[in-house]
Amino acid sequence: MLHDMIRQRKVVIFATDLDGDRITDLMADAPDLLRDWGQMVLDHVKPGEDMKKVWADMGFTMKNGKDMTSVMYRMEGQPIFEQTLGSADAMLLRLLAGDETVGGEKQPYDPRVHFVLINEAYKAANPDNTELAGWLDAQLEIFDRIYNDKRPCYIDGYHKLKAAIKPWGSK
Repeated sequence: MLHDMIRQRKVVIFATDLDGDRITDLMADAPDLLRDWGQMVLDHVKPGEDMKKVWADMGFTMKNGKDMTSVMYRMEGQPIFEQTLGSADAMLLRLLAGDETVGGEKQPYDPRVHFVLINEAYKAANPDNTELAGWLDAQLEIFDRIYNDKRPCYIDGYHKLKAAIKPWGSK
C-alpha cells in the first residue's frame, strides 16, 4: 500500500478489519511521515531542497486523508462512509497532557479526514442535491485553507473553523 502511494498508483484495500478505519488512520499520517523522512535524507545529503516542494514538483497531492475514503458496503442500500475516530482517544490524551504534537515530531491533529468522509456520505445520501454538494465542497476548501502546510493546534483550528464556516442554510 505504501509502495502504491509512493508510486502514485490508485489502490483499493478490500479488507483490513470490518470497516477499515485503522488503515485509514495509518494512511492519514503516512504522507507527513514520508515527507519528514525525505527531508531528513535531503538534509543529510545537503542539497538545500525543501521536501514539501520536492513532493509538489513530483505531483504528490495527498495530505492527510485527502485521497482516502473508508467505506463499508451493505448487501442492500447506500454504503456507510466510516469516520476515522480510531485515534481520537490518543489525541485526547495528548491534548490533556498539553502536547498534541508528540514532542514536536508530529503535526497537530487534522480533522479534515473526518469532514472528507462526512462530505462523501452526505453526497451519497443526497445524490441530486447539487446545492448541498456545492456547499460541502466549499467547506472542504475552508478546511484546506486552515489546515494547509502549517496546521494550527486543536483549539486554534476549532476557532478558525467556527469563524469561517457558515451553517447550511444561513445567508
